[in-house]
Amino acid sequence: LETYIASHPDYDLVKMRGSGSVAKHTAIKTSSDTDLAAYVRASAVGGLQVNEAQLLNWLLERCKEVFGKTKDAEDFKISHHAVGITMHGTGLKIDVAPVLYEGEPDDRGHLVTQSGDRVLTSVTQHLEFLNSRGRVAGPELKELIRLFKQFIRRIKDESAVTGQELRFKSFLVELLVAHLYDHGWNGEPLATKNYPRAFEQILGYIVTTGLKQPIIFTDFYATSQVQHSYDAMQVWDPVNPDNNVVRAYTDYDRQRIVDRCSQ
Repeated sequence: LETYIASHPDYDLVKMRGSGSVAKHTAIKTSSDTDLAAYVRASAVGGLQVNEAQLLNWLLERCKEVFGKTKDAEDFKISHHAVGITMHGTGLKIDVAPVLYEGEPDDRGHLVTQSGDRVLTSVTQHLEFLNSRGRVAGPELKELIRLFKQFIRRIKDESAVTGQELRFKSFLVELLVAHLYDHGWNGEPLATKNYPRAFEQILGYIVTTGLKQPIIFTDFYATSQVQHSYDAMQVWDPVNPDNNVVRAYTDYDRQRIVDRCSQ
C-alpha cells in the first residue's frame, strides 16, 4: 500500500503507519491481528464529520484497488471501526483503521471512536512514547508489559466464566506500566529486571490507589493542559490532553479491577 501511495501522489490515502501492540512490540503471542493506520485526506471524504459507515466503505474500495489483483473479494470485510484484510497463508488479519488527516505534523490526525467522537491522535508519537522508555530501561520493560497483558487475558477469561466481565484494555496496561516506570512505587523504582517483584509493585499500586489517582504524562504536553474531570478513572492519552482513555469506565469497572488484583 505504501508503494501504491508513493506512485500515486494525488491519491487520497496519504500514508500508512503501523499501529497498536504489534508495532509497539507489546503484543502477546495469542494475538492474530495487526493494526495499520490509514491516513485519509479529510477533504476527500467530506471532512472530519464524515459518516463512519461511509468512510469505511470508501476505505474498503481503496484497499481493494491496491490489493484486489492478489486477493479475493471476500478477503475484505468491514469490521469494528476498520477494514479487515485476511491473509490466508498465515491466518493473520490486518485491521486498517482510517485516520482523518488535515496535514498536521508528527502524524497527528483524528480517529473515530466507538462513541462516534473524533479524537486527535498520533501513531508516531505513541510509538515514541514507549520506545523512549524502552531505550533506557532495556527490553525487559516491554517484556513486562507483555507478561502483564497475558495476566490480564487470564483473569478476563476467568471472569467471563463466572459471568462477571472484567474491563481492562490492552492500552491501559501499557500506560500503567509506563507510569510506574516513570515514578516508581512506594519509594522504589519499577523492578523491570525482576518480574515477580514488578508484578507485586503493579498490583500493589492498583490495590492501594484504587485507580483513583489521575495518570498524566508530559512527553508531548504540559499537565496544565489537562482539564479537571469527574470520571471514575482518569488515565490521559500521552499525545492528547483532551482524551481520557478510560472515560467510559464506570466506578463498578474500576472496583472490579481493584478487587481482582487484590485477590
